[in-house]
Amino acid sequence: MLDAYKYFMKNKPDGYYMSLNDFSNIVSRANSYLGDMFVRDGTIDLPFYIGEITFYSYTVEPKLMPDGSIKYTAPIDWAATNVLWRQDEESKEQKTLVRRIADRYFKVCYDPRFSNIKNRSIWQMRVSRTLFKRAISNGTQYIDLK
Repeated sequence: MLDAYKYFMKNKPDGYYMSLNDFSNIVSRANSYLGDMFVRDGTIDLPFYIGEITFYSYTVEPKLMPDGSIKYTAPIDWAATNVLWRQDEESKEQKTLVRRIADRYFKVCYDPRFSNIKNRSIWQMRVSRTLFKRAISNGTQYIDLK
């Protein structure tokens, strides 16, 4: 946020001053409003045709590869993995990972399909854990990727 404040102060209108505290309050209030809108609707349409931020759901199933190995791309359960590594030194050396087992996984993605900006691939959106958990617990509408 400090970089944004410095840029704002460098390019501000003449005779205009805003403290860092006021700037951070405005940004925090705007982010809070966007978060509430995201939890309520499941998507945020960004202004000026930048794109949209969407809440997706997907399922993960193990796949049998042609060489006989099993590929399972579910998210890693780091708490259970650390417990396993503390109990079994061999699994730590082999870097065995414990995967989460759930019916449905969720993720938040930036969707640039309808945007008119250049370098769409470098735009990112990171959602805080509390907002993500709020969206899941409130039953936010999501798009199913299957």
